[in-house]
Amino acid sequence: MKGFVAFTSALAAGLVSADATLLTQQAWRTHPVVDACPSTPLLTNPACQRWPPPPAASHAPPVAQAPPQNITSHPYEWRGGTQCIGPYCLYHNRGYAHSRGIVLLTTAPALAHLKHTLAAAPPPAPLPESLFAAVDMPGKGVGLVAQAPIPAGTPLIASPPVLLVHRAFFERPPADAAVLYDQIPALLPAAARRALLRQMGGSVRGIVATNAFQVDVGGDVAGGHHHHFGVFPAISRLNHDCGPNAAAWTDKTGLVHRAFASKDIAAGEEISISYVDALAPRAERRARMAGSWGFECGCRRCAAGDESDARVAEIKALEARLGDVAAKVTMGDIERYLELMKEEGLEGKMAGAYTTAALNYSLFGKQSLAVRHARLALECGLREEGPHAADVAAMRELAKAPKEHFTWRGRVR
Repeated sequence: MKGFVAFTSALAAGLVSADATLLTQQAWRTHPVVDACPSTPLLTNPACQRWPPPPAASHAPPVAQAPPQNITSHPYEWRGGTQCIGPYCLYHNRGYAHSRGIVLLTTAPALAHLKHTLAAAPPPAPLPESLFAAVDMPGKGVGLVAQAPIPAGTPLIASPPVLLVHRAFFERPPADAAVLYDQIPALLPAAARRALLRQMGGSVRGIVATNAFQVDVGGDVAGGHHHHFGVFPAISRLNHDCGPNAAAWTDKTGLVHRAFASKDIAAGEEISISYVDALAPRAERRARMAGSWGFECGCRRCAAGDESDARVAEIKALEARLGDVAAKVTMGDIERYLELMKEEGLEGKMAGAYTTAALNYSLFGKQSLAVRHARLALECGLREEGPHAADVAAMRELAKAPKEHFTWRGRVR
């Protein structure tokens, strides 16, 4: 949550030296770990915006190559490296993900790392889609609607990427880069080609700009060599809602994009994720949707108008105080904060709120409440952020040994 930089620095100043040292070692909120960030226009995570700018791109002309072979069987092998613009080349593997196929538009150094990352775990077989159906939604296009009640935590989609584009290449002028983008569909097997091209955006570059998620695949982060935009067509079928009932994240093992029900979903209810900051004011959320996707959100939260904005303002004020150990807060403030999140329809985005509550109950020395909310944060975090999220590990530790946690009784010393 946004108040935890102040929270950790104030806590370090207020606690004894030993605890302050431990704080420095465990200040997971101060330095968020970003495994996957949505691309333009889905750039909503502030940590994503702090990534280094892309290096200057070469404008060398492309190297010509004969048309791709018409492969009918798909062995798991990588081909390419001859269609290039400067250091950026096309590579493809038609046997990847049970012969679904994948195309990489990247550099040779990044290719070696990507091969290792993609091979770290076998791509999942497609999950059965009997839980939902694709339905034409008025004003939205096609959406996914639950065919039966779906409990919170149910896995919905496991989508390997069909395309990864080096971030620096994406920054090139579209006309300069089009010669490589235009080659991508022909390098994919037919099913993956259809899945790629049926997404919103028109051209391949437009599809990347509209649908891709920015993925850090590890390696030389400082140089930006491993920041890529990944296209996961199955995830793009999830429409937006400011009060979502599902969450999607990229698994660091194999770069599979996964979606889970983040709260109970009723039969006949559309499955949705949030494209924007859920705690932004209504006008800001709607302007972002209109500017990036061409429509104004008409969800329940946006329809509530001033009433919703008042709740959001109170949530953010409470969050700031709960994130500052020097601020005067009460147990009632924690309860009010959680109540407001649920009243605002954000039951599907509770991982951070439960984390804030767990840490504050620990600061008050309330062992049972700290453990209970750490477990709730862990449960929500696994489905909203994935097992590799920093807060998931932190809440697991707090739930295991609250009295040994560096926050223990920090507000009552």
